[in-house]
Amino acid sequence: MGISVVNKLFLIVASIMMSFGLFGQETINQVSLRTNPETTSIPEMGNYGINSFDTRKFKPEGTPYLDDTWLNGDIKLYDGKMIDDVPYRYNVVDETLVINLEDEYYTLPNSVFTQFSAVQVNKLGKISHRNFIRMANSDNTSNYYEILQSNGTASLALDHKAKLVKANYNTALDVGSPVDKYIQDQENVLICDDKVIKLKGSNKKILAQIADQNMLSYIKENNVNLKDNDQVSEMIKNY
Repeated sequence: MGISVVNKLFLIVASIMMSFGLFGQETINQVSLRTNPETTSIPEMGNYGINSFDTRKFKPEGTPYLDDTWLNGDIKLYDGKMIDDVPYRYNVVDETLVINLEDEYYTLPNSVFTQFSAVQVNKLGKISHRNFIRMANSDNTSNYYEILQSNGTASLALDHKAKLVKANYNTALDVGSPVDKYIQDQENVLICDDKVIKLKGSNKKILAQIADQNMLSYIKENNVNLKDNDQVSEMIKNY
């Protein structure tokens, strides 16, 4: 028995959808295909109910977000108001928050919020609290720093960094990466006297930036290595 016209059409559509990997796509991916500015329109695909496809072969490796999963916490806005107990993801690259309010998604630019926190529970049931605060830098920029230890006057903090490294594969030499990659890094900083001090370089260079005399006395008396997180954390708890 011959294949009907309808069945032929179905097989053609199925073949095309499989070739573009469209079976099993989630709704959010389908939406991104229609709205992504890098999407290429193929008018003839309209005959099969397919309007466009993404010309990129690979998504970037890694992630621009602080965590691969959604965090739950509170967000303090610039006017002092709070968004309580909301799922969010922090984009380290552009320092924005994507929040989920009753299944509606919003992006908060960094001019809108000053602090945010997260409560996490590990596999053993241990609860941890993470707090982030925006601080001005000496070059008139600002960043969000994760507070590791604080006494109300000084804090040991982490500066989370991320950047997108473009594909740089060299076919002739067979070196480099064929895909874009998000690279993340962290840098320890000391926050005191409303100033962010990077904990790198020599102790002498770091000490020259500290104005707090009590802290300076503690560092000298206890021979604190300012590039050792445990020693700096102990200093902040005790000085």
